[in-house]
Amino acid sequence: MNADNIRINLKDQSLVGSGIKNLSGNTENTKIYINGKESTNAQMQALDPKNIRSVNINKTSTDGSKTTTGEIRIETK
Repeated sequence: MNADNIRINLKDQSLVGSGIKNLSGNTENTKIYINGKESTNAQMQALDPKNIRSVNINKTSTDGSKTTTGEIRIETK
């Protein structure tokens, strides 16, 4: 991840970045949520960065599911 600011919370194993310029890696099995709604990788890639308020990357799922690949939660403006 290339970002202006990256915050790591060791307590809940989350990673928060602001000013993200690019995010690479295998997101094939990663759950993606945009404004709380499960979304696809294509929907995430189609977002205009100017319209993104925040991105949270969690090592484990926060919705109670048993994913081992983590999740990406995006909130738009």
